[in-house]
Amino acid sequence: MRGLAAGGSILLSLLVGRMFGAGGLGMFAVFVTLLGALGILSNQGLTPVLVRTIALEHAEGVRAARMMWAAMKSLGGVPLLAGAGGAALLVSGLLGRASLSSAAAFFMALPLLTALSLMSGYLRGQGRTWAAPFFELSGISLIAALVLSVVWWAGWSLEQDMAPWFLLCAMLLAALVAGGILWRDMQGAPLSAVMKGRKARLEPGSGHFLMIALAGFLVQAGSFLLAAPFLADKTLGIMRAVERLALLVSFAIPTIETVIAPDVVRHAKRRERAALRRLILWAIGVAGAIGAVPFLLLMLFPAKFLGLAGPEFVPAAGYLRVMAFTHLLLLLLGPFITLMNMGGKERTAMWINLAALAAAVILFPALSFLFGASGFIAAYVIVTAGRALVIFGQSGFINRSW
Repeated sequence: MRGLAAGGSILLSLLVGRMFGAGGLGMFAVFVTLLGALGILSNQGLTPVLVRTIALEHAEGVRAARMMWAAMKSLGGVPLLAGAGGAALLVSGLLGRASLSSAAAFFMALPLLTALSLMSGYLRGQGRTWAAPFFELSGISLIAALVLSVVWWAGWSLEQDMAPWFLLCAMLLAALVAGGILWRDMQGAPLSAVMKGRKARLEPGSGHFLMIALAGFLVQAGSFLLAAPFLADKTLGIMRAVERLALLVSFAIPTIETVIAPDVVRHAKRRERAALRRLILWAIGVAGAIGAVPFLLLMLFPAKFLGLAGPEFVPAAGYLRVMAFTHLLLLLLGPFITLMNMGGKERTAMWINLAALAAAVILFPALSFLFGASGFIAAYVIVTAGRALVIFGQSGFINRSW
């Protein structure tokens, strides 16, 4: 299910490219990237904290719902402020063509995405990994893609800045489902039992998780925000299609992370080194087996895949090969990132991610300005591969420091 949801952003990007062209996809890439970055900021690192707290205490029912409510209260007014800030950026034109329609959709979507990300953590902490992805941006994108595909099939004509509204509609549907799941889990208990009952205590570490998540996002998907002022909408759209298709290689990363995260937390807490090593080696083997087929297909037929988004994307076939190789490396080293983040070394992971972010802030604007699309790809490879390799070296897996 996680892999299916991860394919949602790929499908949505291809549909937007097909319906609105490379320029329209470029505008949508800026919207989604800004939504993801500010969504992480407004979440304040509480989703992984919720996962860890529920997993360690084996919480269910009303008790787990209290933890969810505690996390919601901890958000305060940050999601609304972040939504307003993002909307202002989209109206200003600093990140490309100004769009009042996109700004309005952003203001409503940001708080919804923040709440839904907590729902994902609530489910992951209880081991319900099959449902969690549909409350994250990738799963929401899948829902939006299905709705948009109906519009495309019907042949309706839409303005370029209408794509974000399909994402907002998908979030509203996901919110309704989330409410149904929580109501069922509470087994008829009144809301007052959750909202006015004994206050749940969350595990510490949200600050570290916030910086890890934000930096990790910005050095990959967030690269489009950093490059947006220096690339034309069309070029940005082509790079978005290339990056989304390359995700076919590494799409198993979130699936594997969801599966192994609770066990990583427990084994690390008990200092069960042998069990941790077996778990990570198993995850690498599974990741390699899953990613091998899409990697070979993208290396052999890149133009065919890019052609799904439209003929103007086909000349970027060479860029797709480079990006696919980068994502293969990221796939194989992905379990070590989970090991650092969920195994008690999140402080070290935070500093590595911040260093990668500093490099991204310099490299993406500079290389994109100097060399255009080629510079963007070079910066992506340097920052993404470099971050993964440093985390692998510092994970302590080789010297068995766990």
